[in-house]
Amino acid sequence: ALILQGKNTIFETDLFAPLVDSVLSKSKVTKANLKTATRDARIIADHVRALSFAIAEGALPGNEGAGYVLRRLLRRAVTRGRSEQGLALDGAFLADAAARAIDAFGGHYTELATHRERILKLLEQEEASFGQTYEAGMERLEKLLAQGFTELPGHEAFTLHDTYGFPFELTEEIAASRNIT
Repeated sequence: ALILQGKNTIFETDLFAPLVDSVLSKSKVTKANLKTATRDARIIADHVRALSFAIAEGALPGNEGAGYVLRRLLRRAVTRGRSEQGLALDGAFLADAAARAIDAFGGHYTELATHRERILKLLEQEEASFGQTYEAGMERLEKLLAQGFTELPGHEAFTLHDTYGFPFELTEEIAASRNIT
């Protein structure tokens, strides 16, 4: 599709562009953050597609094995969507993005359409659950960063991850945006 459509990336093809555009249309994109927002919208489009296919095949997000991979994809999509430096999406968005993916791919991959409601419900539940984790972690991180550190102590980053379920990569990104290592 990439070659036949003369595009530079798969995200510009007729399969992915509508997914990316849908995510971008819900965001607070400005000229200043367009590059970051586009990158994040592409991550969400790709992750939601993968999650939809995996859930249609019976895989579920979990704490071990393949389930852990799905949970990491889901959480990365949520954090990319909520990132203030990029899309800054408010509220739930994964199920809507998944619905678009199912519409785009469901004609050829009928298991997506067959399991549509289960996919959307599961993504809504997982996103809501992680949303609470995200908010609690952000609150804790904001308190830590307000203390004037130039370097966030490793045990604090570990506590955010271990106790609050807050992704280390997100802690690192937010700290870096404030010149804190």
